[in-house]
Amino acid sequence: MKVRIIETGEVTEIKLIDPNSGIDEIMEFVGNADAFGMGEGKFYHEAGSDEYVIDRGTFDWWAEYASNWICDEEEWNKLHDELYDTLSPDAADKAVDEFHSIRDCGIDPDYEHEFHNECIQVIRAKYL
Repeated sequence: MKVRIIETGEVTEIKLIDPNSGIDEIMEFVGNADAFGMGEGKFYHEAGSDEYVIDRGTFDWWAEYASNWICDEEEWNKLHDELYDTLSPDAADKAVDEFHSIRDCGIDPDYEHEFHNECIQVIRAKYL
């Protein structure tokens, strides 16, 4: 997503490339967060432009969130592979289900990265 930073006029991009699909999911994430529109913390789309206008703080938050989310997915993929390489298929399925039930509990996005890391450590300690 092409964005223009209000304070500086800098034009840059925010991407959130899903390591599993290769698809840039940033528009979906921003939409699911109800962050399109006008106002503080919102992505405003100017008519006739391919850019979204945001403030520096919003850009920095989303850039960090996207980076952390990608890192979390890559760590989860490594854990997933470890579980299926080490455990029986049934035990690995149980661990995967437990991870998803913990991870998908609706944690505040500001703490999501730390929470996901803790979940990975709990599952790794319990099953590996």
